Amino acid sequence: MLKRLKRSDSPGGGTTEYVLRLTGICFCVFVMLAVWPAAATAAASEGQIKDTGAMVIRAIGPDGLHMPGVMVTVQGPLGTRTEHTGMNGTIRFPGLAPGTYTATLSLAGFKQVVREGLQISVGRNIEVVVTMNLAPVEETVTISGESPVVDIRSTNVGSIYTSELIDMAPTASGLWAGVLDHIP
Repeated sequence: MLKRLKRSDSPGGGTTEYVLRLTGICFCVFVMLAVWPAAATAAASEGQIKDTGAMVIRAIGPDGLHMPGVMVTVQGPLGTRTEHTGMNGTIRFPGLAPGTYTATLSLAGFKQVVREGLQISVGRNIEVVVTMNLAPVEETVTISGESPVVDIRSTNVGSIYTSELIDMAPTASGLWAGVLDHIP
């Protein structure tokens, strides 16, 4: 294939032609090595598309805006896959085996949404648009403490006076006696 030239065969000594042929062969080998994996990957991915399907789920809020960060769980014949929606509120599940799937979407502060009976066929991509509604806010208030004792059978009003309270109460004799104590 390669003919090794002698210096006497060409006026320049033959080394230039030899280097050019070697460079051409190296270039062809390089191109084959670079293109072959890409071609093999394309062929494999075509086979994957033919044998599986895909599901695209888009979550939107009650106002119609995209909802990022929604946890999406897809359950089907080969198991369960969980992902979160991106900034555009969309998540793609490629490579799903044919069959019936259930998609569950959940996010704090919103009602959980379950879509059942989603059919994936070979080579088919389905798109599911889900509107997430706000969950009702529930709040529990607990009040603890002792309530005062009330006698609901009696209408009498009563008071309890301690000796300290009586001693502190102003009296006619006590008031003047205190004033007179301060007069010179």
